[in-house]
Amino acid sequence: MIELDVVVLGEVLVELASDEPFAAGREVTLGVSGDCVNAAAAAAAAGARTALLTRIADDELGDVVEARLHELGVDTSLVRRVPGQQAAYFVHADPAGAREFVYLRSGSAGSTLDAGDVEDARLDRAVVVLASGITCALSESARGAVRAAAEAARTFVYDPNFRPRLTSADAAADALRTLAPYAAVVTPAAPGETGPL
Repeated sequence: MIELDVVVLGEVLVELASDEPFAAGREVTLGVSGDCVNAAAAAAAAGARTALLTRIADDELGDVVEARLHELGVDTSLVRRVPGQQAAYFVHADPAGAREFVYLRSGSAGSTLDAGDVEDARLDRAVVVLASGITCALSESARGAVRAAAEAARTFVYDPNFRPRLTSADAAADALRTLAPYAAVVTPAAPGETGPL
């Protein structure tokens, strides 16, 4: 019996946004983001029964993440709370729209996602499973989770979402070669990802 329309795998990030450059910033706005959150929120807003498969910190920031996912209409039954730090980033946009990012994600709770999480999730209950290259780039265990999800999914969608600050083009291309045979749909950004990958 199918219980979910969409399951999205990935790492949730706490966003700390400032209107001022980081060196001068005195106030930040707290938010929740990440490619998996954006995709899950969009699917839920379109009326799909959507869940996020991730690990988040078992602390106050994890509470913020879980509350925001509920507000977005995203099912959190596949979210595991674990010891460790919550991934985060600082972002500043200047008046011209140029953005500056600083990431704090090394060793994050989300990077510990593994194939066991996927096995426990029973992804065969979902119509579509979505994962991205960002998740693959987090750690070997997270890449294994994406591979396990691709193998278990009824319909697998893969977004390479190549980020040179996070992984090399060779590693991203290797993940794409590994996962594309399982994917019903692959969604590279053109022209940005079609050349390097």
